[in-house]
Amino acid sequence: SYFSSSRLLPHGEWAAYAATLRGPLLAMMPVPNALLYADGDDAAAVEHMQREARSLARSHPLPLPQRVLRWTPGGWVDHTD
Repeated sequence: SYFSSSRLLPHGEWAAYAATLRGPLLAMMPVPNALLYADGDDAAAVEHMQREARSLARSHPLPLPQRVLRWTPGGWVDHTD
């Protein structure tokens, strides 16, 4: 739906999923209706997420800033290179 990116707001709900990963939980919201996430320890998955985010942003009339976010217990923080 159009509000997919708002799924990041209740960051505490991501705790259980983040605990299953080897690395940090990373996420991107390249456009208002897309949320991408990956295990930060999986370089191929992170590269795929970033590539897909760029592709979505190029083809959307309202792209969002291409920021990578990292989940922490206190909230999402900027993890952009």
